[in-house]
Amino acid sequence: MRAGFIATTIAAFASVSLVLGEERFPRYQPAFQPPGLRRRHEEALKVELEKRALDGSSNPNAIPYSQLWFPQKVDHFDPSNNNTFQQRYWISTHFYKPGGPVFVLEGGETSGAGRIEYMQTGIGRYITEYLGGIGIILEHRYYGKSYVTPNLTVENLKWLNTAQSLKDNAYFAENLWKELPANLSHIRPDTTPFISYGGSYAGAKSAFLQVEYPEAYYGSLASSAVTWAGENFWEYNEPVRKVGDPTCIAILEETARRIDTYSAVGGSVWSDFKQLFGVKRLEDRDAANFIFGILGIWQGGNWDKNQSGAKDWDRFCGNITEGLGQDYSVPDCPEKVLSERSDFDLEEGIYNFARWTRASLGSSCGDEDLVKCAGTWNLNGYEGESLNDSWKLWTWQVCTEWGYLIPGAPAGFPTLIPRIVDLKYLRRICQNSFKMPPDFVIDTSKVLKYGGYNLTAPRLMYIDGTHDPWLYATPHSLHSPQKDRSDRLSILIQEAWHHNDENGLGDISKEPMRIQDVHYQEIEVVRDWVLEFHENKGNKWEPPKKI
Repeated sequence: MRAGFIATTIAAFASVSLVLGEERFPRYQPAFQPPGLRRRHEEALKVELEKRALDGSSNPNAIPYSQLWFPQKVDHFDPSNNNTFQQRYWISTHFYKPGGPVFVLEGGETSGAGRIEYMQTGIGRYITEYLGGIGIILEHRYYGKSYVTPNLTVENLKWLNTAQSLKDNAYFAENLWKELPANLSHIRPDTTPFISYGGSYAGAKSAFLQVEYPEAYYGSLASSAVTWAGENFWEYNEPVRKVGDPTCIAILEETARRIDTYSAVGGSVWSDFKQLFGVKRLEDRDAANFIFGILGIWQGGNWDKNQSGAKDWDRFCGNITEGLGQDYSVPDCPEKVLSERSDFDLEEGIYNFARWTRASLGSSCGDEDLVKCAGTWNLNGYEGESLNDSWKLWTWQVCTEWGYLIPGAPAGFPTLIPRIVDLKYLRRICQNSFKMPPDFVIDTSKVLKYGGYNLTAPRLMYIDGTHDPWLYATPHSLHSPQKDRSDRLSILIQEAWHHNDENGLGDISKEPMRIQDVHYQEIEVVRDWVLEFHENKGNKWEPPKKI
């Protein structure tokens, strides 16, 4: 994975960039936000992703992928628990040639249906087409339709963790042959190289597989892999602060500064400022958090401007700075959102930002009451433990293992999020969602034990982007000893965002040169792994398509 709790974490981080419908004022929907916003987005997301899967399968030019179910263990580490659940996966043998790899794309913290496009026109297609591979999408336990339990009580969420999910992948690879037709029953990790690919959280999982289960997965491509985990991830906004349009960033920084200043003073100056942004009824920190939810759309940047959400940041900044993206003016709005003044100044930019925020309320909350939609203080909003309350899934994972709360920057650093949005405020969503005590601990050691910034393996390739807001949690972080690696297993794509190598155009030659280079390098690396695998077995193998 991923309005609202951009100040905590964006999963999708989501790994799925999605603008639902034709919203004039899109606000990225993060995976950890006020329950009202999260619930609205999750319901729409489910419908949209399943629809995409169906639309793709009906396309006459699409590569055929079959949706199937794998009998997966509920608990891999308790021998007394023999319960199983049906884990969804998609598989295609369209390009398969004997000896080719099994390319398993990690579903991550969302419905696996959202990954099908990457197998049709992106990295999944390229690896399977050039190397004669079998393509698979493996949906993550609990997400999409891979239901583990009948409901989402705290007791039933105990099997939603990184260790269980990693073992899912290994068990799947080791036992898939039992589900395949007779002519493919030889497909096992000891006879066929299984290759894992993941982006973001799924990318971290791909990397971790090389530590935990290298006998099941011969190699891994880990894109935007967040191998570091920690409670305080204020640096999420550092990439956009450093490379975003300077005028746009100045407007955001000044707005954040005024929110901190005015909220400390209180009175009419603060009340009027909240009213300007249309959030007067929200509690102070909820108001600040909602206003700066817009920062999450930076994550949706992409070299392919036809990707959903790829143009949103430019449209937003254009609207609050120089009047770019004029299709975002609102005919029925009494005030014009765009600034077309030649003597544009910071004050006008803040005013434009406020008008944008007011105009975005409808697309964020619809007809729902603002406090109910974007507030975090009503405990009733956190109720619900049915399978329809899937907004709690990634929240559970970050509250128990991953962290990634995103508050304002520490004193002494420029900040794009008001500092009143602090860790104490952000931790409340964990407390309220799962009835955790105030002193609860996010045990990131369960993630860091796999290596964090130091994680390397002989057949592990890292791919990151210079503009990715998650960069500081990856091996290319400025804090990482691997940040200056220049070997073929470490790529930092210039002017690229969150796992931007995952999508493609279906024809590498039509892509920008920097993306072509990455895709060809990934194919070459996996080709060499497959060659090595077969040489070690005394087998001969050649890729069916020349690179």
